[in-house]
Amino acid sequence: RAAEKQLVQQTAEFRNFKWRVESESKSIEERALAKAAKPLLLVLDDLNRAKLAGVAKGLAREDVKQVLRPLRRRLVGVLESEFNVRPMPNSVGQAFNPELHEAISLREDDEVDSDVVVEQLEEGFLYGDSGEVLRPAKVIVSS
Repeated sequence: RAAEKQLVQQTAEFRNFKWRVESESKSIEERALAKAAKPLLLVLDDLNRAKLAGVAKGLAREDVKQVLRPLRRRLVGVLESEFNVRPMPNSVGQAFNPELHEAISLREDDEVDSDVVVEQLEEGFLYGDSGEVLRPAKVIVSS
């Protein structure tokens, strides 16, 4: 009886241990993939800057978008499929959330409430199945 009870207890402890190890292993794998993906985010930032620079130099916005859109789509697809990293939705109009946003500047804007994102300067990214923040969106917030 005692041996049977001990066997049941040890089996339960082993299952819990196995679950914890698998869970921690998955978490470590997700963090490693997210870390590996970070340099690719800089490439996306460069694509966004290239779009702005092209427009600033007088190129038609649609022409610039047409050239850069497939590159961006492909890179975002690789981030999602290979690294489980995805862009956050655009933050403009959302309430400022320090867990999702990094405030770069404040701007007075009488047309919106205070602490609302009025401009997104850099895209934010999430990773893993839980949607943890890999990089917060850099934003300007209304004051």
